[in-house]
Amino acid sequence: MTDRTGWMHEVALLGPRSAELLSELGIPAAAELKPLGCLLTRIFDTQVIVFRDDFAAVPGYWLLF
Repeated sequence: MTDRTGWMHEVALLGPRSAELLSELGIPAAAELKPLGCLLTRIFDTQVIVFRDDFAAVPGYWLLF
């Protein structure tokens, strides 16, 4: 294991339009993710892991930069 404290960041997008926002950011495949699914992509020339977790009973996407 490698400590990534201070190197990685996470952003949560929650709600019924969160997949729409990700599509507008150039990640239309996020809408196809099943709960607990993930994909590797790029946003603004930065590698990002998109992870779906509907823990709040609405579609939820975590972006790990």
